[in-house]
Amino acid sequence: MHISKEFLMEAVGLSLLMALILISMQMFQRSMRLTSLVEEEQRRLIMELEEYEIVKYEDLLIDGMTAINYIKKIIGTYGLPVYVSTENSIFTVTEQSECAELRDIASDKYINPLKKYRCKVERDENGVINNIRIEKGE
Repeated sequence: MHISKEFLMEAVGLSLLMALILISMQMFQRSMRLTSLVEEEQRRLIMELEEYEIVKYEDLLIDGMTAINYIKKIIGTYGLPVYVSTENSIFTVTEQSECAELRDIASDKYINPLKKYRCKVERDENGVINNIRIEKGE
């Protein structure tokens, strides 16, 4: 009788230990899933913050001076091509050295600082920003 009592106590203890291990494993798996979701959300927020400088004028009318400064920022910092459409011409700005022509009134690439321009951000099928378009506004 004494042996069976000890055996039952050991069996109950072993069962409790197994239950504790299973519960711990389930809690660990849940915490890992939660951590994964939080990390994914943080990555998404970081991407949005990094893109803010690029997309802050998207679909807005801005004056020519703001457009020139925006082009300089996009070319200098991000290296994205900027397609520009003015009253006089359509052209692409790809290098910082070309930005001087944007203020030269005799240039075909002149952007009038008093006119309004609309900015558009173009993305590929994966949502990656390919280029910027600045078009004459209404």
